[in-house]
Amino acid sequence: LDQGPGHSALRIVITSRLVTQEKLAQALGESLEPRLGALDPRKRGELIDAFGAVFRSSPPLQKGTVILLTLEKSAVRVKVGEADEREVKSAVLPKALLSTYVDKEAVSPGFRDAIFKELSEDKRK
Repeated sequence: LDQGPGHSALRIVITSRLVTQEKLAQALGESLEPRLGALDPRKRGELIDAFGAVFRSSPPLQKGTVILLTLEKSAVRVKVGEADEREVKSAVLPKALLSTYVDKEAVSPGFRDAIFKELSEDKRK
């Protein structure tokens, strides 16, 4: 996980019309909150609010909307569909976001397992 930020991007494709900007922001905030434990509660809340604001202010999500999260060393760049890219500066956010998908408490264990399987197969080549 320490080497992921600065070298990773997450691509999310909206597959349901039921996903809204608010629901996505809320779900990501809930996933990030326990992974930002190193921050004091006030700063944690501010960071989650800033990250969620990017989604809340994005164009309406539709089935097929692509969201690209580029993990930098000290920021996450967010592009929702064709909207302008936005950046949330934070040294801890990239690792916390990556952790939501690959740590032992991953939001989608099947996705995490597929990533690790792909990586192990690539190493054998």
